[in-house]
Amino acid sequence: MHSGTLEYFVQPANHKDHSQSFSIFEVSTAKIHARSDRWLRTFSEGTQRTYAYHLVDHLRWLKAVNASEEAVRLDDLRRYMALCGAEHAGPLGSPWLGAPLSAAALQVRAAVLKGYYLDVTSREAINEKLKKQLTGTRLPTRSLKDKQFLAHVSCHDVPTNPLAPPAPPRRHPRLMPDGLATALIDSVNTARDRMIVTWLNDSGLFSGGPALCGGVVL
Repeated sequence: MHSGTLEYFVQPANHKDHSQSFSIFEVSTAKIHARSDRWLRTFSEGTQRTYAYHLVDHLRWLKAVNASEEAVRLDDLRRYMALCGAEHAGPLGSPWLGAPLSAAALQVRAAVLKGYYLDVTSREAINEKLKKQLTGTRLPTRSLKDKQFLAHVSCHDVPTNPLAPPAPPRRHPRLMPDGLATALIDSVNTARDRMIVTWLNDSGLFSGGPALCGGVVL
């Protein structure tokens, strides 16, 4: 058992309206962990519960490595994410968890860490370097630019999370074999259908995309 695992635990509280709230209890002080509680209270019940269980693990890790919110570095947080299952170059030592988190859980944990540290560093004016690193931006991707264009919003730089695992590479569609568009044009009977085949070919006809059946685009 890792040292620090018994120092914090999630404490649910039942309310008269049958709702629940979730806080992190600190054993050494016999009190609710104030920093995390301020942040968790900004979320609804379901989100609060999920975030509390992600955050309590991180607080246990901070205790185990004798670190604190005031001095923890971005590299430290990246190493912690790697110990939870994220890819990371270089030696890390023993994994922190019994089994690595799934890709979706790693994304949530990265969001929790970023949100928590931005809240703490902003409220208390501590660890300014980490705050700046977590508020960095990146140029928008092509897909995001397309969405912004359709939504009539400008393509400014977008926030990024340096702790989040990289998204898997997008698979490019499989293009139709050479000559297929010509064969389709020869098989249709109307100028309208020939125009549609030409348009689809020019715009990037690919396997699994629109097809022609009896003169109707599917």
